[in-house]
Amino acid sequence: MTEDLDFRQRLGHFLACVWPDALSIEVAALQSIVGGWSKRMFALDVTLTHRNRTERQKLILRINAPDNSAILRNDRAVEHRLLACLKQHTRLPVPRSLFVDAEGQFFGAQAMLLEHLPGNPRISALAPADVEPIAEHVVELMAQLHTTQPSLLNADGMLSDPDGWGVRTDSWDAYIDSSCDAWRRHYQDIAFDTLPIIYDGFLSLRRHKPRPLPLVVVHGELNPNNLITQDGRITGLIDWERAHVGDPREDLAWFRYFEQAMAGTNLVRSVRRDGGYLGYYNRLTGFDVTEEELEYFTAFSHSDVSYGPYASIRRGLLGEHDEITKTYFLAEAIGAQATLSQLLHYPA
Repeated sequence: MTEDLDFRQRLGHFLACVWPDALSIEVAALQSIVGGWSKRMFALDVTLTHRNRTERQKLILRINAPDNSAILRNDRAVEHRLLACLKQHTRLPVPRSLFVDAEGQFFGAQAMLLEHLPGNPRISALAPADVEPIAEHVVELMAQLHTTQPSLLNADGMLSDPDGWGVRTDSWDAYIDSSCDAWRRHYQDIAFDTLPIIYDGFLSLRRHKPRPLPLVVVHGELNPNNLITQDGRITGLIDWERAHVGDPREDLAWFRYFEQAMAGTNLVRSVRRDGGYLGYYNRLTGFDVTEEELEYFTAFSHSDVSYGPYASIRRGLLGEHDEITKTYFLAEAIGAQATLSQLLHYPA
């Protein structure tokens, strides 16, 4: 009870900074949202009383998890600025970010307040008639993001090397090489595997590069669980914490891999226009991505996205935290190593 009262007091101070001119701010229906592996999330309804009007807003509060148990590396201030750029320069259905506490003043960790987008976040519960139009909409949104001029979304260079690992984006080759070098330098953070398949993947990616494509801003963790849908359309493309300047094939490959390995949905195979998932994307972008390139970027995007979960697993095995999610991700890591073995053409 005391902990809950303390949180509500902190929340009240936080909201007062968001709306300093409001005469009163009332919070109702505050509830925790499960599934935020790199943050704590809450849904809340806020009633604001101003001098001449009253307004009600449905909101999402995201608070970073402690560093020792966090799954994904992120900076809420960067995500806040990116969402503003996406709202200004694209038609992507992203939430509006109202406020960010970049210093962790109110909750002891970075926090941001977002509008609560309408729709169903449970992609596995789609009506059968909605699967194909939503599958096509996924490809259309991906293509729109990847054909948006990067400078519009990365004006201050915030997405060029968001982790500060020395990744270079001055050329495509520099990006691939410096990414592989960075993962190799940080390998000890994730070194719990019996067979060093992940490490071999870093070396293989550097040796067997496909043709270059223009670097763009990518979502970085695009998967079915980051979609909100309503009436056969996607009303929300969320969780932009891993966005960065990269190769567009990363999003394309990771979405397919995640769906097959973890989501249990059937969106990729439900795209029937223009030759399916890959064909429709190629028509919209002109990138002419091949199946072989998609396999390469399955391994590449796995190296990027999975660093956080694997590092959290290792910290858990070392006793640095006791979050139960490490058990979940350990099962995913075992399956992923089998997939990587195939992509690296290990003997059966």
